[in-house]
Amino acid sequence: MAIKNLLVLAVLLSVIGVSVANPKGLDLNYYKHRCPDAEAIVRRTTVQYVSRQTSLAAALLRMHFHDCFVRGCDGSILLKSPTKDAERDAIPNLSVRGYEVVDAAKAALEKKCPGVVSCADVLALVARDAVLVINGPWWPVPLGRRDGRISRKSEVNLPSPFAGIAALKKNFFDKGLNTKDLVVLSGAHTIGISNCGLINSRIYNFTGKGDFDPSMNPSYVRALKKRCKPTDFR
Repeated sequence: MAIKNLLVLAVLLSVIGVSVANPKGLDLNYYKHRCPDAEAIVRRTTVQYVSRQTSLAAALLRMHFHDCFVRGCDGSILLKSPTKDAERDAIPNLSVRGYEVVDAAKAALEKKCPGVVSCADVLALVARDAVLVINGPWWPVPLGRRDGRISRKSEVNLPSPFAGIAALKKNFFDKGLNTKDLVVLSGAHTIGISNCGLINSRIYNFTGKGDFDPSMNPSYVRALKKRCKPTDFR
């Protein structure tokens, strides 16, 4: 139940991302006349994939955030570059997965409504529906995003997993987001997992003296040590 409640926070990922990328022009009924079954088509495809591999829910929500944080929710993370210079080629995005779900949903839409639904909208819908598949909440996704045509690896300035609160607040402030947005968006992590390698330095050897980060709750540190050994990097 606690996880489900925290998932409500993830709902705002799409809402906030939308406001940053497209402050105007979005509409819940954007495809009502040109592709009325758009959401149903995307949902069917997403269910097929995520029901077989539930970890894709967190992966797809993460992809949506990684897309929105760079140039807004324009689908530019989906673009490929023959010279490996696109957003998806940046180090933080090398672990992004779930592209096949977006591709499959887009292909299904093209059969029904060719050239109508943007890839950016497909990604936003897939992220929402993936969370729904794992019994998370449903939320309305206004549509009408335009696909970005620019995707640069050099522009990927995603928050570092090692950043402190001051750095994170600045990172978000630079994108027009505030502290509340930071807290809400961080809630999206409740449906995923992290790697031991990202936290081991904080629980085993924070200052080089075999201690842990004093800002962490000691009982939480003990729980983490049961899951992560000093030699675990994944």
